[in-house]
Amino acid sequence: MRSVMANQNENASPGEKRLKGAFALFFLVSAFLPLIFWIVGIDSPRFVSEARPKLPKIMIDGSFNEDAATEFDAYWSKSFPLNSWLVSRYNYLTGHLAASSTNPQVIWGRDGYLFFRETLNDMLKVPSISDLELARIHTSLTLQAAFVKNAGSTFHVMPAPNKASIYPDRLPFAIRPVSALSNAERLLQTVGDLPLIDLFAPLRTLAEDSPVTIYHRLDSHWNNVGAMEAYRAIMRAVQMDPLPLSEPFRETLDFQGDLATMYYPDRVTLDVNYEPQDFEPRYVSLRPLRTLEDITIETRQRERTGSLLMFRDSFANALIPYISASVGDVTYLRQDRPDYRLVKEIKPDAVILEIAERNLDWWLQATPIMPAPAVAEPDAADAIDLTIQVESREAFGFYHTQARLDTLPYPFTRVIVAASDGAYEAFPVYEDDAVDDRTVIPGFSLYTETRLDDVRIYLFAKNGWIRLN
Repeated sequence: MRSVMANQNENASPGEKRLKGAFALFFLVSAFLPLIFWIVGIDSPRFVSEARPKLPKIMIDGSFNEDAATEFDAYWSKSFPLNSWLVSRYNYLTGHLAASSTNPQVIWGRDGYLFFRETLNDMLKVPSISDLELARIHTSLTLQAAFVKNAGSTFHVMPAPNKASIYPDRLPFAIRPVSALSNAERLLQTVGDLPLIDLFAPLRTLAEDSPVTIYHRLDSHWNNVGAMEAYRAIMRAVQMDPLPLSEPFRETLDFQGDLATMYYPDRVTLDVNYEPQDFEPRYVSLRPLRTLEDITIETRQRERTGSLLMFRDSFANALIPYISASVGDVTYLRQDRPDYRLVKEIKPDAVILEIAERNLDWWLQATPIMPAPAVAEPDAADAIDLTIQVESREAFGFYHTQARLDTLPYPFTRVIVAASDGAYEAFPVYEDDAVDDRTVIPGFSLYTETRLDDVRIYLFAKNGWIRLN
């Protein structure tokens, strides 16, 4: 074999030898170029905000780190130089040539639309939230509505539709629903007795009639056209006068979409937005405002009346200028769990609980901060033996009590916890301190002014109250 290869090399022309040498040199340079760039500190821009692994330590507390090689591999795969440049170009090719996406966070749709892969279950209308869990959400929202009403404010629930729920025709051809209704549509039916701000119907109608898109092509949120429609629905629901805004909109190319940043991490990829030509956002911020992503935003418009408290997420960003210019005092809070203590503190006319459609399961993982309502202790006809571990701690100026009920043989929708000082209705929610992990654990939790000891637990199941022994 050696003699054959040697003869081939000897018989090769000078041009062939140079070509082979150039190929070998190119291979070596390509293999070591990232390492060379890493050493000298050369890298491509990176606009996407994501947690990147840290360079591992060889020694930890005087001992050799046995996981250093594995940790370095994880670090290098995310941090090698030109990573963002290569990812962007690879994503561009797969999108434009194969009409597909290899990005784990982004789905390549039709007509240049990008979709957030985290909403895939909603696109497919997978019933990832069971009917029992929807009933528990209904219980939770009912308790919140009662607290707000007793405090003298009106309460409104507002799920913000995913882009795919408004533009299903822009999804890839391969994505077809597996059921008739999405989680959000089923929820709207379940909680129909509560004050709802239904944005699905008006936004779908607008999307069909509008000559321009009402959600960003390269972002997961609505643009100003869609936000204005949502704003009008909000003002009707809270019975406040909207601003006399009119069309047409002025087209601008100045918006950096979240999906575009994920898909092209090395560059700014601007998306079209639309600005109402006759709108001037006249209001003042009562605290320093860095961005519309701030955790707490308080605004005042002295020429308008009324007050509003909104528990919100990023979908409210585009709403803030319109609402704040229309309402006298507005407080926006971006929290995993709404803090209803503020309702009694600021006494708003209306309270809006807004949440992105894709995050509806968060309502099964975080307990709203409010004192549990006192109720009568039930007369339980049945009792079951079940050993549970009740957890108790101090939090937010209350005593927080909770327990897992994932071994319970019966489905339940309501929980009452009784102790020496009375009985309280709990939220049918167990907190695992990771709201965004999509893991829903059956259980209950509640906040009380006093510590609950030697509790008696009652569950509403099988159309009646059952006591746990």
